[in-house]
Amino acid sequence: MSYQIIDTRTVSILYFKKTKLFFYTIKPNSEVGFSDIEEVFRVTKELAGNDDVYSITDIRNLGFEHLSKEVTEYTARNPFIKQQLKNAIIIEGIGQKIFGNFYLNVLRPARQTKLFNTPESALKWLGVNDQEVLNVLSKYN
Repeated sequence: MSYQIIDTRTVSILYFKKTKLFFYTIKPNSEVGFSDIEEVFRVTKELAGNDDVYSITDIRNLGFEHLSKEVTEYTARNPFIKQQLKNAIIIEGIGQKIFGNFYLNVLRPARQTKLFNTPESALKWLGVNDQEVLNVLSKYN
């Protein structure tokens, strides 16, 4: 297996070192607090070191009643963002599309970010064309 799986309280992280790709999945019914997001970025920084990386954040399990303004703003502006060259956000439904557009147009994340409906379309935009990554992420549709 050429990827790592790290589970935090609220997020599962898959890290594909060869392609420098992080895939974050919000766990169902998770109430994501500031300390949870700090932990995700700490783990990410630990694994990435000084490498520039790409990320996909799958928020399809996220209920926005479980996400604070503080957390949302931090994800758009935290210091590690400079190492994340691009971030693709996987959404589902009109509520997440509205939230995603707010995130993109009002909070304006400090890295190139775009919304997608599937991991495959996100990978294409990120320029990741690795069969192992495609096989693993196909389980997340």
